Amino acid sequence: MTELTRSVVAGSEAGMYMLATVLSDAGPVLIARVLDEAVQRGDTVALVLRDGGIYADPVHE
Repeated sequence: MTELTRSVVAGSEAGMYMLATVLSDAGPVLIARVLDEAVQRGDTVALVLRDGGIYADPVHE
């Protein structure tokens, strides 16, 4: 994972979410939502499809 962005949403669906810029092993760069706030720039993540979106889950070795 190369970059992280934290965003805050106001209004009726208020909350915070994180997006990651992920360089895939196949080459393309993807934007994925991060569910684990402990993830850091440079961490290895697995990309998974959930609820119609792409999510970055940390890989614990």
